Amino acid sequence: MINAAPTGWADSCVVFALKATAWGWQMRLLQHVGAAGIAWAIVGKHDRPWFDRPVLGQVRYMSLACTGRKFDAMRYIVDVERMERSHAQQMDEPDTERREIEIPPQLRKALGAKLIQKLDALSFTHKKEFIVWYSGAKKEDTRACRVEKMKQMLSSGKVIS
Repeated sequence: MINAAPTGWADSCVVFALKATAWGWQMRLLQHVGAAGIAWAIVGKHDRPWFDRPVLGQVRYMSLACTGRKFDAMRYIVDVERMERSHAQQMDEPDTERREIEIPPQLRKALGAKLIQKLDALSFTHKKEFIVWYSGAKKEDTRACRVEKMKQMLSSGKVIS
């Protein structure tokens, strides 16, 4: 990272912009914004002096107008502000959706009633991890090994992650 400001302000801006861009890509809100564009716009990554080296072809000046055509900073700022407002609204609303995942009949049979109760008592995410882990095994031998491991983990109150 280039030290554009001694206080680290530019570094924190770049980190924020990269996180916001990653979130924006997931939400399909941002387009045509990448790490190089962020680094260029905030810390002037490519605005360094030319070092002594042979020049092949034409050296062109990069004006502010040309920079604006390559990276629309105002659009990026508006998009990030919109994402922040949207994210803040989502965070204010409680998540009340009930989630359920079905336990495969083979797993239900292999674990037995007592361990199925323990599995059902887990949060949706932990329960899902166990079921996806079990269901992801392609061979019966692997599934059998995973059932034995699952029995040990559920008996001792452990979860996958």
